[in-house]
Amino acid sequence: MEKEGYFIEYTLIPNFTKLGYHLFALTFASIRKELSSEEAEKARKNGLELAKTAPPNVVAIERGMGLGHSVVVGSFHKDYSSYVELVNRLKRNPYLESSCESFLINLDDEVHYRHLTLATLAKHILTSEEKQKR
Repeated sequence: MEKEGYFIEYTLIPNFTKLGYHLFALTFASIRKELSSEEAEKARKNGLELAKTAPPNVVAIERGMGLGHSVVVGSFHKDYSSYVELVNRLKRNPYLESSCESFLINLDDEVHYRHLTLATLAKHILTSEEKQKR
């Protein structure tokens, strides 16, 4: 699988709370619908620049669709004010609607149904491959 390009990188997934992060946020935004084709191209370039200049606690910026939005940002935060700062930055973006919605996860919560790891996905991939070989 490695030779065939299935892996982007090798990484460790740390205990985020031990690193001082207390929140994980999925923040949903939408690209303004009334953009001209020229503005849409500027918005695309703006999105690439946003990704380059985003603080390192922002671990994902993706476009897509669902829940009435076209952009999702995944980010870790040491406190609520860090989260608010990011949302305000998104709201100031001239190519995004001024409203954002978020789903906040309290990383300090004692109950976690499935931690953010890749072990479950790896097990699924290996199981699927074994079934295909049969």
